[in-house]
Amino acid sequence: VKSMPLTARRARSGNIVMAPFLTDADWTALQRALQAGEERLTLPCCAGGAYLRTSPRGLKHFAHLPNASPCAVAKRETIEHLRAKAEIAWACQALGYQVTLEHPYDDWRADVYAEKDGDQRAFEVQWSAQTLAETERRHARYQRDGVRDCWFFRTLPPEIQPNGDLPAFQLTVAADESTGVQFQRQFSGALGASEIYPLRDFVSDLLLERVRFCTHAQAPAAREFEMIVFYTHCYRCKKPVYLYMVGNPLSACGLELRLTADQRFKLGFDAAVRAAIRDFLRSPAGQRFQISENGRHFQCVTCGAEQKDARVIELSERVRQGLGDISARTRPDLTFARPPTVALPHWCFPRGASACCDAGTPLG
Repeated sequence: VKSMPLTARRARSGNIVMAPFLTDADWTALQRALQAGEERLTLPCCAGGAYLRTSPRGLKHFAHLPNASPCAVAKRETIEHLRAKAEIAWACQALGYQVTLEHPYDDWRADVYAEKDGDQRAFEVQWSAQTLAETERRHARYQRDGVRDCWFFRTLPPEIQPNGDLPAFQLTVAADESTGVQFQRQFSGALGASEIYPLRDFVSDLLLERVRFCTHAQAPAAREFEMIVFYTHCYRCKKPVYLYMVGNPLSACGLELRLTADQRFKLGFDAAVRAAIRDFLRSPAGQRFQISENGRHFQCVTCGAEQKDARVIELSERVRQGLGDISARTRPDLTFARPPTVALPHWCFPRGASACCDAGTPLG
């Protein structure tokens, strides 16, 4: 891995030049000035001379002069690491932040440092492995100096958990070689499928507080909802009894609300769910089923016996795990007076919808 600094200093004026912010015209003009001897650049790492270079993937950067003495200070960074830093810097600059790359202060050096109206931000791109303990140690230094830090990892430390004090996100490189932030979401496709957001757009949303840390996850008040009809036999008269259960809802930001079996059972008697199941039973697909419930318990339509809650919950879990027979499946649109909410610390990125931080009382 070569050293590819993104910043250099003009020898005459002392001004810092950041390669990612130079237009093609500016880049060409600087190249000509260097060739004509009208300008000279030095590198922050060692004050050695520098020249302009563009990577095969089009990333503008600086480099040590070919005949320069080896620099023991310069960082060896992958092209992916450098591109990520450039994307972050572009996002910050577009929102009016003053941006510095490889910003040194006291006992820390930020990959990208941005400041605006007293709001100090440090962004770290960690392409190589780093332990949680080391991350927390470096995070403490930023906290000490009043700087809000944010971490982007190629591979998140295994022990790390969503934490509002320590923003940490996973990076990935897409097929087109662009860098993105990876989330486990279900807006489309299979549950748990990864959604990838362009890094530059994500940093902008983070700075604009469209990405927020929430301690709870909340399903939207109105959304499509899965309900499953299955059957068992009445414990008293042994006749068939049809029951229904609800699936785990999704939050506005696409997270699965992993309800307990007891929570799903109680949610099944929500007024919106009961109304939806009545509509289904009147539909052509549901007319062959008879379901009786009183808002608290299921009942046998033949003998009227209330079915034991514990048994119903156990049966519904078996069905959910694929160990029981499903008679019908429906996905009606439901509107909840009290949307399902569970304790689930996470970084909420609802993309235009209400954040989970507006959640009400969690489900009991």
